[in-house]
Amino acid sequence: MQDPRSQQSDAEKARFELTFSSLEASLARSHDIASDKRIAFQGRLKTLLRLGFPAEIKKGKGRAAAYSAGDAIRMAVYVELAEFGLTPERAVELIEADIFPLFAAVKRSVDLLRTEAWDAFQRGDVDAAEPIFIYFDPMMLSPLKGADAIGKSFRWAGANTVARHIAKVTSTADHRRLSIVNVTALIDAMTAMMKEDQRTKFLVDAERWARFGTEIEPDRDIVPAWEKR
Repeated sequence: MQDPRSQQSDAEKARFELTFSSLEASLARSHDIASDKRIAFQGRLKTLLRLGFPAEIKKGKGRAAAYSAGDAIRMAVYVELAEFGLTPERAVELIEADIFPLFAAVKRSVDLLRTEAWDAFQRGDVDAAEPIFIYFDPMMLSPLKGADAIGKSFRWAGANTVARHIAKVTSTADHRRLSIVNVTALIDAMTAMMKEDQRTKFLVDAERWARFGTEIEPDRDIVPAWEKR
């Protein structure tokens, strides 16, 4: 009989992969894309491949692109940014300028999605869990601003923290607007139609991707500065 610990190790090593068509179908369903607009939507997503985003996509001659959980999450975040009206170039620029906040938000979100607290939250108990958000200033005029403007516009925090501080954050001389994406709900929606084993594999791969990303910069704190006040 195989040692259960080795079985768990094998599961941890399992990699999640999605084809472009499967990812596009999932995102189209999540964003209610009309059936007669799917080709146009696919074209928008393929624009990212031409921009080299995500950079780690596994592809080659005669081989379809394969998306890991981390790749899929970045693509999903891109679509959320597109809903705000950001151009593909600006959206990619924003995500890649400082991806650490996304790593941190995904790690916290995956931890939450694995608990019963999230199920209770979804059933209406708003005090059971705290969803994790990324927030940013779209700064569509960033090409006209200083070179350091982009890096300042991407942050993350829990919902309660955002609610407590949103007035302060948008009351400075250079920040009067804010766009917010619920990363926890985003990942939950991405996995909602998956079979249980596929969902588990996705969350394992997403957590691995996020943990690796946060460990690359060990001097940066995974706890948002606001939560320390």
